[in-house]
Amino acid sequence: MRNGGRADSTIGRMTVVGALAVLIALAPPLAALARDDGFVGAADDRAVGASKSSAATLPPRPSIGEPRFVLNAVQFRAADESGMDWPGSDEVFAVWDTPNDPMAASVEFTNVDAGETRTFAARESCITPIQATRNLGGASSGLLMAAEGDQWACRIVGRAAPIEFTVWLFEHDEDWWLANCFSPLTPTPEECEDDLIGEESINLTHADLLAVLPQVGSTYEETVILGGPCGHLSSGELCGYSELMPTGPEYTFTYRITRTADAPPVLAP
Repeated sequence: MRNGGRADSTIGRMTVVGALAVLIALAPPLAALARDDGFVGAADDRAVGASKSSAATLPPRPSIGEPRFVLNAVQFRAADESGMDWPGSDEVFAVWDTPNDPMAASVEFTNVDAGETRTFAARESCITPIQATRNLGGASSGLLMAAEGDQWACRIVGRAAPIEFTVWLFEHDEDWWLANCFSPLTPTPEECEDDLIGEESINLTHADLLAVLPQVGSTYEETVILGGPCGHLSSGELCGYSELMPTGPEYTFTYRITRTADAPPVLAP
């Protein structure tokens, strides 16, 4: 009987152990239960939630800063002075104007002969954006005259594109004709004794400027022709058809564009 009891007890223990084994085999793994209970899964959810939250709290994407530029007059060159080259020289001054700045006139450069170059001083070279540093005529005059002591410089903030300006070159001629006073006048401070060499209007678009100035701090120089074989007159005029007939005046004018620091970006709404 005792042997049979032990056998029954052993069988009973084996039955319980087997049942537990079946239950353990059928139960989901602990890790899975943990994920279902939110422990590991919650960490995953927190990671995703943090990513979404970060994206939601990031500042708005800023727009690209607005490119800014300054323009300076560099020099002019006499390719062909006015009249006959050998008996005398030209006395030349430049004037430029933009829609947003006061008109500015350089000093008069004397004794300019064919093939010679003259450089504009820094205190009178800015084309745009102009900031007067010495304006003897007063801020309301709307005209800066280097010959009268005015001085100016470019504002470091620069100007946004597009940029347009007009430049004139004049030859101051003491032997002037009365008819000069009745010729069409430019909007410059020219006088009867001032002969127009040539003028040029220049319009620089946003694309033009970025094509040659892709980076802040870069510079670019451009040269334009003022006048020609018959000066500012059309080529159909009677000039230069013999050695006894004067040609010109024909000059070149060089200006420099500098890309300054871009304007601060504006945050998108």
